[in-house]
Amino acid sequence: QYDSTEKQYYADVYASGPFSLGGREHELVLGVNAGKSDVDQLSGYSADIGTALPPLWAWDGRYPKPAFDAYYNSAQFHVRRRSAYATARWNLADSLKLITGATLTRISSTGQNYGVPHAYEKTKATPFVGAVYDLDANYSVYASYAKLFNPQTEVDIDNRVLAPVTGDNLEAGLKGAWMDNRLNASFAVFRSRQNNYAESVGINPATAQSYYRGINAISTGYEFDLAGSLTPEWEASAGITQLGIVDDQDRNVRTYVPRRVLRINTTYRLPWIPGLKVGGSLRWQDRIVRDQLALDTQGREIYTTQGSYALLGMMARYDFDPSWSATLNVDNLTNRKYIASLYWAQGYYGAPTNWQLNVSYRF
Repeated sequence: QYDSTEKQYYADVYASGPFSLGGREHELVLGVNAGKSDVDQLSGYSADIGTALPPLWAWDGRYPKPAFDAYYNSAQFHVRRRSAYATARWNLADSLKLITGATLTRISSTGQNYGVPHAYEKTKATPFVGAVYDLDANYSVYASYAKLFNPQTEVDIDNRVLAPVTGDNLEAGLKGAWMDNRLNASFAVFRSRQNNYAESVGINPATAQSYYRGINAISTGYEFDLAGSLTPEWEASAGITQLGIVDDQDRNVRTYVPRRVLRINTTYRLPWIPGLKVGGSLRWQDRIVRDQLALDTQGREIYTTQGSYALLGMMARYDFDPSWSATLNVDNLTNRKYIASLYWAQGYYGAPTNWQLNVSYRF
């Protein structure tokens, strides 16, 4: 029996403005932000868990609710993050723009996590740089590099908080715009290195809580996106991502992350019904796998697999006037049954066919 309440607060203050240097006008951004997260958890365990079930052919699918009387444990901790950042956008030439900057981040945590101190304090600077070069009126090339530093709240088997994720991101690509910017396309290649990324291992038998290990992962791949207005009424976009994720020994890791993802969206404004727009969406991902780090009764390794699947959606929006509008979204039209994630040793099925109606007023 598990209950968790998390409250998050965030504030950001910045100032930006132009400055002149070398006969050109550039832009400078200076800012600070602060955030905190308060976590309160309560976990109960029952001595009844593990009670043998009757033979499968004689089982009616029911199981008595456990008493949750073995023991209770809890966690209360607070994570605070404070940052100062600066960004300069350099107008080096009519066709060349450079972006440089850095963020100084301080992360601290206080409290306890199931009897173990949830306390650490880290400070790190993360620089970044990017450039865009216009080849001509239609094409631009770009490249960017950034350091990573992200805190984690996951704990290892000893209930010690994992160190923050460190690493870097590198990306380069080509962008194009045609037909007075009504059609846009981009192609990017990327490499992301993440050190000590939290990966779920299983349940800690001493606390009945999930525990994690830090792994090093290198993601490489490409992404292609295309979006635009095919006609004044018809808009569409599509994108595909392909990636591979390996560790320092070139072994596949984080196999619960899909290696290929396809996204297609389209909307059409009906000219004969003013104010009405309809659309559809498709999201497809390929097969994912989880190594359960366990053996079956015959000594074979256990793997959980979710095959490739596609989710279809539809929408309709009607503008009653410039202020009032209503939007109906229907997701998973085919009622596809799938496991939403294999990140943990156990998972939930994704939502079946569902709908949502939003009514908006603008003033």
